[in-house]
Amino acid sequence: MGYVYLSRRATFESTPNPIALALERLQKRGIKPLDLTQSNPTLAGFRYRDDAIRAAVSAPDVMIYRPSPEGAWQARQAIAEYYRERGCPVEPEAVLLVSGTSEGYAYLFKLLGDPGDVVLVPKPSYPLLEYLATLESLELRRYELVFCDRWQIDFDSLEYAIDDRTRAIVIINPNNPTGSYLKRVELVSLLELARARHLVLVVDEVFSDFPLELPPDAVTSVAGLDAGPIIVLSGLSKVAGLPQMKASWLVVGGPNDFRREITGRLAFIADTYLTVGTPVQAGLPVLLELRREFQAQARERLRHNLERLRALAATKSACRLLPVEGGWYAVLQLPPGIDEESWVLALLEEEHVLVHPGYFYDFAGAACIIVSLLCEPAEFEAGLERLGRHLPA
Repeated sequence: MGYVYLSRRATFESTPNPIALALERLQKRGIKPLDLTQSNPTLAGFRYRDDAIRAAVSAPDVMIYRPSPEGAWQARQAIAEYYRERGCPVEPEAVLLVSGTSEGYAYLFKLLGDPGDVVLVPKPSYPLLEYLATLESLELRRYELVFCDRWQIDFDSLEYAIDDRTRAIVIINPNNPTGSYLKRVELVSLLELARARHLVLVVDEVFSDFPLELPPDAVTSVAGLDAGPIIVLSGLSKVAGLPQMKASWLVVGGPNDFRREITGRLAFIADTYLTVGTPVQAGLPVLLELRREFQAQARERLRHNLERLRALAATKSACRLLPVEGGWYAVLQLPPGIDEESWVLALLEEEHVLVHPGYFYDFAGAACIIVSLLCEPAEFEAGLERLGRHLPA
């Protein structure tokens, strides 16, 4: 398109990767592979209270528009209560609603950095962060998570990545897809580093309600902490298994003066968009209450599927299932010398099973695959049977 100028920020590689192309070829032949990457809870066979959910977003007052940049007060109260039930001292004034965590990141990147400034994110983690940073004209730089019996932050790589343009450190707790939670000693070090270098800690906690093999020194949430400049992201998509509702939130922690400044500026940004719909704001107290039923089902399924995957891995001495502290995913390490993409393509084309290669998440070192533990158990077990045929012994 040579007759208009288009922003470089919106110039991304649009060519499908070989796995997507192989999947498309199978679908054209009428073959539906077993999808062991399923991450959409509304398509994963969970039981929802449909009538209660519809009623929650259909109350009479949804016909009246009362715009509020921070979000409806009753919704913010419900979110604060959700955190207090988890032992986190969050007040409604510290909560700001957004339509999704991606929008939350976008608001924070607008707030915390000028064009060319730097945001640090963990490696491995999900690739969406790079696009979000680029669209806000920020540079994304990675710090390493290293595995030695369990995942931990490589503080040498973190400090090396910091320079005078660095504005924030993103922590995903638990990480996606490693499933590793932040540890208490890491949190202390991060707070010290943030204070010394005048950085904000942006903590993505969307999966924090789903512990699986939780170590005793894990930090399940930092919401409400006043010990340093912390902003938490989460939302209904994972907390209540309701991605279609498009309601997420930011929780601003830290000292009082930091909270006041940040919440005021975030409200200004939010006021220019006002993206969160009235129905979901009105229904949010009920939707959060209904999370208990979804989470009970999800935790049972995650544990069941993890045990089935562990049983398979135990029969494959050349492979290794890495610890899963929490979240919806598991990492299976493949034998040395295997090319991830070729192996995943062969699994898809020969066994009709879809998994993700580690390079999708910027894994370094040994080849690995990522599977979702959220899949319906029958489909998961059928997929594992085929996966077992393809895995080296």
